[in-house]
Amino acid sequence: MTNVLLVLTSAASLGGHPTGVWLEEFTVPLHAFHAAGFTVDVASVLGGTPPIDPASGSGGPRDTLALAEVDPTAYDAVLLVGGHGAMADFPDNPALAEVLRNTDVVAAVCHGSAGLLNVPELVDGKVVTVFSDSEETAAGAAAIIPFSLARKMVELGANVEAGDPFTSSVRQDGKLLTGQNPQSSGALADLVVRALR
Repeated sequence: MTNVLLVLTSAASLGGHPTGVWLEEFTVPLHAFHAAGFTVDVASVLGGTPPIDPASGSGGPRDTLALAEVDPTAYDAVLLVGGHGAMADFPDNPALAEVLRNTDVVAAVCHGSAGLLNVPELVDGKVVTVFSDSEETAAGAAAIIPFSLARKMVELGANVEAGDPFTSSVRQDGKLLTGQNPQSSGALADLVVRALR
């Protein structure tokens, strides 16, 4: 049995603006993993019903596990789901770091890569892609984000590559898989499925 964990933010605001999970980045991989026959658990930083970014739709998961209650050794792969909220509660998160250090295949889409800042050894010297500074500006978020995700990755020794804004762009470097933006959710999920086969 292949076990996959999806990790979601619990932060409902950033810089005074409503945010949360970007729905597409959750639903697209979830359906892909179910179609592949994987067992999927869904956790959020605080557990319960996570906030959904209102710009991304409505609905979503209702009853998620609290990240601190998750067995960090129980999963074959973890996917860090984005949404600007992840920039608030993914970094400096010891429970998330423990999961990432104990899981073979680590994937992150868009702002979910903020969780990788907890484990510099995972990204040092690796090729990654994240939501780019130009995309932040185009999305009107440059003024509310607490830091540039791309610059933080470079500071940790990552080789950050960016595709065209708002088009599917994914990178695989060993067992580290990253997607640039919401449009990359499907391609990233496919990479995870292949890595686990």
